[in-house]
Amino acid sequence: MKVSMRFIGKRWFSFFIFFIVLGLINFLGLLALGVGVLITAPATSLAVYFAYKDIVGIGTAQED
Repeated sequence: MKVSMRFIGKRWFSFFIFFIVLGLINFLGLLALGVGVLITAPATSLAVYFAYKDIVGIGTAQED
């Protein structure tokens, strides 16, 4: 948990808002008779993945 907080650092509020928006998107998918979750759940999972990838720096070339 401490390592995660170090990655987020001073941008914790923007991540809080980001996850609230993702939750609302999934809720809207549930309102669409539950079928919308089949689209919103993978989409929000990809959003979390790319946010993690951007923060941690996975796939970036590092020069020594």
